[in-house]
Amino acid sequence: MKKLITLLMMKKNSVQRRFGLRAKCLLVFALCLTILSLVVAVGDLEAAEPKVISLIVSVPGTPRDPHVHAWEIANEKIKELSDGTMEIKLFHSGQLFTQAAGQEAVSDGRLDLTTTAVAFVANYAPGIGFLSAAFTFSDYDHLERVMSSEIGKEVLNIITEAWGARPLGAWYLGIRQLNLRDIGHEVRTPQDMRGVALRVPDSPDWLAMGRALGAEPTPLAFGEVYTALQTGTVDGQDNPLESTKNNSFHEVTKYIILTGHQVGFVLPTISKSKWESLTEQQQDWLLQAIEAGAKYSAEENLKAEEELLEFFESQGLIIIEPDLDAFRAYAKESYATTDRKLSEKWDMDLYERVQALK
Repeated sequence: MKKLITLLMMKKNSVQRRFGLRAKCLLVFALCLTILSLVVAVGDLEAAEPKVISLIVSVPGTPRDPHVHAWEIANEKIKELSDGTMEIKLFHSGQLFTQAAGQEAVSDGRLDLTTTAVAFVANYAPGIGFLSAAFTFSDYDHLERVMSSEIGKEVLNIITEAWGARPLGAWYLGIRQLNLRDIGHEVRTPQDMRGVALRVPDSPDWLAMGRALGAEPTPLAFGEVYTALQTGTVDGQDNPLESTKNNSFHEVTKYIILTGHQVGFVLPTISKSKWESLTEQQQDWLLQAIEAGAKYSAEENLKAEEELLEFFESQGLIIIEPDLDAFRAYAKESYATTDRKLSEKWDMDLYERVQALK
């Protein structure tokens, strides 16, 4: 285009010398029309190539975790639905933000998407804190009934109004079990957990859950857990069996204690500003993509739970079936006494509605 303008200007000078002012005016007019037509043509070309909306997601988990791969499934779905005009760009393993920093980043709009947990957002909506408490849910089916019901919609709306960021659904992670180093004895009751440094994320609800299991909860970033177990900085961690395997925690531990104390799930969440920047059609595509991720995460984790105990036994770990009645009773007492300031903020009417769906 620059060369064309140069040639036209050279032509203009030549004609001006030969034909004077009238020719000069005509040539300037023709030059303007040519430039205008080129600008319009470039604009039409750019309009023919629709802008791709890239949604950035940061998560602490590794690509081997089903709930991390679920974001890739969601990306495939949204690209299909939008004819390639929308995509989800995944940054795993804490590449952009740590677990805690990601929560802050999505709430203030610096990050588009992440996965959060009720234990984090309960800081803003304490009435729903019981959803992350030990033994609230009995199994996956109970969780699914709750989150697919009007109760689930109510919970997501409560979080959105209190926190600002918008959860888009719930992805099943698996049943959380205790996983300990060689602490010198087996754990069969909560009393056996006395003095055990149990790694938990850094939030009041997570800390309360650690105490409800009889342990000494120790806040630690997820990316530091393997080394902490290896060096004895912590004695144990609790996660679904799939996460325990995928992060190789079995390499530096000795016991799996089948407490089943929490039905794990995360909330794929979008920042308020990003959600509001999308059209209704784009929002619908995103919700369908999130649902595709939910289906994948549930299927993979349910399958893994059937197979992993045999794997851990083959790796030399000792599988223990503890006294669950003792753990449940201890947890109930712990929430009612030690962490009464936390539990007294719970919406007990909502809690009873959740329990009624067991």
